[in-house]
Amino acid sequence: MGLLPYHASALDCQSPTRADLRTICRDPSLKSLDFERLALYERILAALPAVEKPAFAAYEDGWLSARRSRCPMYDDRVDKTCLREAIDDHIAELAALDGQSSGATTRLRFRSRRKTDVNPNVDIHATYVEFERAQTPAERLFNEQVMKLVDRLPFSQSIDPKTTSTWQDTIDVRSIYRSPRLIGVKFAEWVCCGAYGSGGFYSVNIDAANGTVLVPERWFHLDEVAAACWYQFVDGNKGGEAFRHLYPLREAIERFSENLRRPSIWSFSQRGVELQFSALMGYASGPYTCQLGYSELAKSTVAGFRLPP
Repeated sequence: MGLLPYHASALDCQSPTRADLRTICRDPSLKSLDFERLALYERILAALPAVEKPAFAAYEDGWLSARRSRCPMYDDRVDKTCLREAIDDHIAELAALDGQSSGATTRLRFRSRRKTDVNPNVDIHATYVEFERAQTPAERLFNEQVMKLVDRLPFSQSIDPKTTSTWQDTIDVRSIYRSPRLIGVKFAEWVCCGAYGSGGFYSVNIDAANGTVLVPERWFHLDEVAAACWYQFVDGNKGGEAFRHLYPLREAIERFSENLRRPSIWSFSQRGVELQFSALMGYASGPYTCQLGYSELAKSTVAGFRLPP
C-alpha cells in the first residue's frame, strides 16, 4: 500500500470493473466531477518532493478503495447522491492540501515507513502525515500523537519465518481535515494475517484553538449524539427489530455515550462527522458507522460552542 503506482487513481471508463466506476462513467456530471478530483490529485502529486509521492499516491488509492464500499448499491449501480457527496468532500480535502503552497499555513507532508524483511510475506508499514515545521502547540501535539501511533508498529522486531509465514501490521492515512478549530487525520489499521486479520480506523484529533487533544464532551452533548446514532442504526440495513432488542434506547445511549468519549472514533470532513463503532451485532455484521451532517450535529453542541470550521 505504501508504494503504489502514482496513477492508480486514474478514471478508467474504457473497461470499468467496479460498480462505483460504472456509475460514474454513465453519468456525465459525476464523470466531470471525478475528472476534477483526478486533475487536482495529479497537480498536487506533480508538485510534491519525490520522497512524498508514494505515500500521497497510497492515500489517494485508499480513498478510492473506501469509496467502493461507502455508498449503497441498487441494481449494480451505486447511489449517485452518496457518490457525489463523497467526491465533493474529497475535492475539498485535496483543495486544502493544494492551498498549502500559498505559504499561509504550515505544510503537511506525506511520509512512509516500511520494515525491510527477507520474508516477502511480512508487511509492516505506515503512511502518514506530519507538519513539516510545526509552529503552534496544536501542530506540535499533532506530530507527537501521529508518531506515537506510527511507533507502535514493530519495525525493529525480528520475525522468525519458522514461527509465522505471514505478518501484516499496517496503518495508512485515509482522510485529513484541517480548519482553524480542528486538525484531524483518520488512519486505517490492519493487524496480522490475511483474511483472518482484524482491521479498523483510528483518528487523531487536535483542538487547534486550545492546543489539546479533542475532548468530545466539551463540544457535544454525547447522550444526544448517541441517540441520533441509535436511530440511524435502527433504521439502517443492519438494524431493525433485532438491533432494537439487543440495544434498547436507554441502555444504548449510556453505552454509546461512553464510546463517544474516545476522540479516536471521530472523523471530520467539510460535510460533517463519521463515528466508528465496533461490530455491534457480532463479527459477521462488521463495524457500524454513524454519519451526522453539521446541521444535525449542531443540535447536540454545547452552548456557546461553534462547530468547525
